Amino acid sequence: MSADGIELGALDMDQWLETINEVDALTTETIAAGLYWLQHEQAFIVTDSFDDGPESLETVSGWRGTHVPAALAARIRNARPPVTVAQEVRLRLLRRAR
Repeated sequence: MSADGIELGALDMDQWLETINEVDALTTETIAAGLYWLQHEQAFIVTDSFDDGPESLETVSGWRGTHVPAALAARIRNARPPVTVAQEVRLRLLRRAR
């Protein structure tokens, strides 16, 4: 996360990563079974922007599989806006096999 262009620290998203790994495993299994095939995959960065630290802290604290370490939470609360969090998002287009 960053605020006013200054890096504040990283969210602990280890639990979310476990969810992503489970989805990846199921996707691989589905493709291997011949049910679907991967037509296209693309990664891009999505940035969420917040008007102030407390708003951003409230929002990211509610994200599934995400933990905000105490030291980071204190920096976020006192941060100068805008507060942003950038995340890599992967988009996959699967087509049903015939």
